[in-house]
Amino acid sequence: FIELDGGQLDATKKPLPLIISGAPGSGKSCIALLILGQYVESNKVSQKAPILYVTESDNLARSMKHAWSSLPVAQKLDEKAVQI
Repeated sequence: FIELDGGQLDATKKPLPLIISGAPGSGKSCIALLILGQYVESNKVSQKAPILYVTESDNLARSMKHAWSSLPVAQKLDEKAVQI
């Protein structure tokens, strides 16, 4: 069970593209996964234009790719629909 604080909840209601920043451990990755899932569930995904998740960290990219691919919402998509 994850409970969002006010700032995190606000971030889930912002339009894309979106930059999420914060201190280590503040929940940025969790919020990013939540937003990606919401976007996919809202049927706004296009086969022509993939969703991009960009990070400077190779470790975070690997972690997010694994976390995203394990979510049920990701199973419904072509693997190129969300690129990390």
